[in-house]
This record gives sequence, C-alpha cells and structure tokens, in this order.
Amino acid sequence: MARRKAKWSEGSVFLVPQSDGLCSVGQVLKLTPEALNSAVCAFYDIRVKPGIGVSPDKLSADKLISIQFTTLDLLNSGIWALVAQCAPKHLERMTRLPSLERASFVGAHITGSGIMMEFLDAFYGLRAWDDYADPAYFDKLLLTQDKKPSRLILTRIAKARELG
Repeated sequence: MARRKAKWSEGSVFLVPQSDGLCSVGQVLKLTPEALNSAVCAFYDIRVKPGIGVSPDKLSADKLISIQFTTLDLLNSGIWALVAQCAPKHLERMTRLPSLERASFVGAHITGSGIMMEFLDAFYGLRAWDDYADPAYFDKLLLTQDKKPSRLILTRIAKARELG
C-alpha cells in the first residue's frame, strides 16, 4: 500500500523508524531549497513507539544529537511520520548556517535521509558505528563529540551507579 505524500513544514516533528521497531524523534527546523532542495533537521535522543505523539516540551537542547541538511524524500513520502507541530527549536545550534546562507549554500553538505536512519540505528547500538569506509563518518554527524555512543553509554553507567 502506497503512503500519501506528507504535508510537512518548518516546525514539523516527525518519527524516524528504526530497525528494532521503535522510532527516533526529529524536527524540521528550516526549509533550504537553495541547498539542493533540502531541509535543516534536528535529531534528538528520544525514542518512542510508532504512532506516538511527542510533546514539543520533550525537544530539549540536552537531548539534541545532530542537526543536518537532510534530503526530503522520507519526509515527503510519509515514512518519517509527522506527529506534532511547533516552532522550530535549536536552529541557533547549527552555527555554520549563517555563513552558508551568506555563501548561497556553497559548501553545504546534504546528508541523505536514509543515512540519517542508519546514523540513528548506530547511535542506539543497532548497527556498527564505524562501519563506513571512513570509520569516523558518523562522528562527523554528531552535534558534539560528547554525544558519541561509547561515551554516552559510559556516562549512563556512571550515573546509574551514582543513583545506586
């Protein structure tokens, strides 16, 4: 059965299906047709079951793991399902955006939506993190290196020990 074309816009909150049946959460921050008809999307360390709504309050800066120019195919097709609408959050965290806009997006790197799905699977340990020709490829998609999964897992273990 074919999916209907989704009607998304800046601020749309969407779910990215993952290989274990859960979904990661993202938000469209800015439409950038000048950058090969892409959109700036934020991806969060938030996972939910398919079809579950996500409160915009959950989209906090500390949960942000990546902001990328992303292809629109999986948004347009509805594979990335829309679950909420709110003002775009955290666009200021993409610090290279103003200089790219001034340069008419020359030098912008657009990441395929399928790659972002693989990145999120790797972030949650559902596939290898360093399985690309450039083993640091996924590292470069992180907003900050402290979000790298191995460090994140160690931090979570340490916090769990503190809590007893």
